[in-house]
Amino acid sequence: MKIVLASGSARRREILASLGLTFEVCPSNVDEDVKTGTSPGDAVCELAIRKAAHVASTFPAALILGSDTVIDLDNEIVGKPQDAADARRILEGLSGRAHLVHTGVAVIDSTNGRTEVGRSTTKIGFRRLSASEIESYIGTGEPMDKAGAYAIQGRARDFIQLIDGDEDAVIGLPVGLVVDLLARFGLTTQVPERHSA
Repeated sequence: MKIVLASGSARRREILASLGLTFEVCPSNVDEDVKTGTSPGDAVCELAIRKAAHVASTFPAALILGSDTVIDLDNEIVGKPQDAADARRILEGLSGRAHLVHTGVAVIDSTNGRTEVGRSTTKIGFRRLSASEIESYIGTGEPMDKAGAYAIQGRARDFIQLIDGDEDAVIGLPVGLVVDLLARFGLTTQVPERHSA
């Protein structure tokens, strides 16, 4: 069956391709607002389903894979910064603390609507950042389109002193979870060596 990735993320494309899968890409442009009071962990699953379902209507016979990632600091979702001042506020909040990164993945069989969903959570710990480090990082522009105002695979790598969980989930897709969800639809894939535990 055809596989469709409901995301335009280059990182998600790379990770899915590393499983040896052939797939199409059809980014989902859905409303990403969630009901007030929804926990960050529940939000990623809800949004992953919403994204996959939106694309499923376009492909009548396919497995649609949707995903969403959020930063969770003290059970509050930390989104993308609106401007440099917001990026500074976010990074100051993450400095010297640990937070959670939740990634939800949903796979929908568009022929019958069957949906399988799961979530991966990774704990990330930042060392204490100086004001000059934060200003320098904001100056690179990297934080401006990233949830939590940082990219783990970018210059912010130097800020991180703890990664407890699946790093691929933080970057884009939790490989083990994707393999498990696809297997529920009878699709066997092999986790590449670099993603093995």
